[in-house]
Amino acid sequence: MLEPKENIVMPHFSRRNRKGLGQDQIYPSAFYSKEVNREDNEVKPQQKIQKKTGGPLILPPPPIVSKQLLKKVDKEEEHKAENYSRKDEVIPVPVDDDEFLYEKEISLIDSPVIEKLKEDDLPEEDEEHIDCEIQDKREEEEKPTVHSDNPIQAEKHPEEKECPLAEDVLPSKPLQVILPVLLIQEEVEIDLFNSFTLMRPLSSVSKVEWSVKSFKGCALLPSNKVFLELILSANVDFVSERDGSLQSLKMLIPLNKTVTIDWKSPPEFSYSNKGEYDFREKEDHFPSTHRVWEEKLAQPITIDCRSFNIIWHDELQKGKEGKTRLGVQGTAKVSIEAVQKQLVSLVL
Repeated sequence: MLEPKENIVMPHFSRRNRKGLGQDQIYPSAFYSKEVNREDNEVKPQQKIQKKTGGPLILPPPPIVSKQLLKKVDKEEEHKAENYSRKDEVIPVPVDDDEFLYEKEISLIDSPVIEKLKEDDLPEEDEEHIDCEIQDKREEEEKPTVHSDNPIQAEKHPEEKECPLAEDVLPSKPLQVILPVLLIQEEVEIDLFNSFTLMRPLSSVSKVEWSVKSFKGCALLPSNKVFLELILSANVDFVSERDGSLQSLKMLIPLNKTVTIDWKSPPEFSYSNKGEYDFREKEDHFPSTHRVWEEKLAQPITIDCRSFNIIWHDELQKGKEGKTRLGVQGTAKVSIEAVQKQLVSLVL
């Protein structure tokens, strides 16, 4: 058995003193026998913060940064971002059925890398031709664009003109008008062969002047035949055989011809129609006949002579009775035009 320990009675002055803990005190318990740092147990005086109530609190001004420096920093960040996106760009592989694959193949074929490979295989003449094309493209890109406020110079550049808005464009409206329509425009050749007996003796012919006395043309519808009737007037200046004086004589030469033409525009024809209708009433056993006549009229076709050209040869001959005969032989070219007034629909 354990022996009972003696109770140790400590005097009042030698009891636990927490302020002088660890300074030559002896305690029965091992808890109080440990050494304790005196510095940790010392009570440090609290520092009192004195508030200055003499004036308001003034903060220092913020730092000043110039706008140019900010712009430079922003630009550098943008360039870095672009370079980063280009390096890390990922192009998805398209499906075989996708149209993008065809466009990608064309872009790869036209890429500068493949062009350089092709240029290496080309002969010297083709390389010179390609170099000239590249120089022309560079010159076109380097040409400066001229921007001026002058309206005359602005009109020379059609690309700079603004397209009209849909509000400014008026809607189209159909309009029917009666206008002369050109049907015929041709040149007709008519042979000229005639002789005239003169009452006065002539020694020579000095001058002959021609003119159109009258002209008539008729279109034989519905065919493409046109009948022309032309009368030419010739003023002949001649020298008299008797006294040698200069005299004049007027002759009329009729010309006729039927020609086949090609219509430039289809003409309108006049036509008529008739019919008979029988009616019978309930009480009357015999029918009654009614007749109908219908006729549609068209504007007449007017044919005019626009110009004529004549080439001839004249010759004087003496007859049996001593009379002089004047023979004329040549060709006349007549330019004709035919128009007809028709109802034409226009879109404004």
